[in-house]
Amino acid sequence: MNLNASPNVGGVLPDKIEMIDDRMAEVLRRKSPLDRLRIGFSLWESARAVMGAHLKKLNPEWSEAEIQRENRDSGAAEKPHV
Repeated sequence: MNLNASPNVGGVLPDKIEMIDDRMAEVLRRKSPLDRLRIGFSLWESARAVMGAHLKKLNPEWSEAEIQRENRDSGAAEKPHV
């Protein structure tokens, strides 16, 4: 796998990994554990929605059930257990 390649549909890693800004890290540190968990779940739900839209665009002939199944089978669709 080429770790320096630009991201693409094939799942190649990005050129660099973005680090969180110090100011944003401080904001997150001040959040309660429950608030941080809510933020994480919201990010997960957003990523799942983006992936579903991407699958729909790539496969317009697929039914909603097929899109949901592929999204689920990708491994990113299961909500983490708390």
